[in-house]
Order: sequence, then structure tokens, then C-alpha cells
Amino acid sequence: PGWTWSTHTAVRGPVDVIMGALREHNVDLVLMQTKGHDSLADAFRGSLTERVVRNTTVPVLVAPLH
Repeated sequence: PGWTWSTHTAVRGPVDVIMGALREHNVDLVLMQTKGHDSLADAFRGSLTERVVRNTTVPVLVAPLH
């Protein structure tokens, strides 16, 4: 009686998860390995590493994966 229900599911991408962890843990430096673009989508939006670099003010050290 008079109650309303709402469901909302938020899908968080890997960049959102990483950015949340950086804020939650007060991180000073990020180290990420990269192997380049994995897919056609990466070629357009950037790799995961590139997107983290663009979205954070924390220094990011990027090391190539061999």
C-alpha cells in the first residue's frame, strides 16, 4: 500500500573499478602492464591502460608486457 519498487543495476567497467580503488586506497602511484590494443574497440577508445592514464591525476608507470 503506497510502496514503490525500483531496480537499478549499474554496470561498472574496468576503468571505473580501478578509479574507485585508487580513491578508496589513496594510491600514490599506479603500475600497469600493457600489451597494446586487444580489439578494434581498443583502437577507437584506447586500451585499458590509456583510459586509466587519461582519467587519473595519479602518476602511472606503464611497463610493456613481453
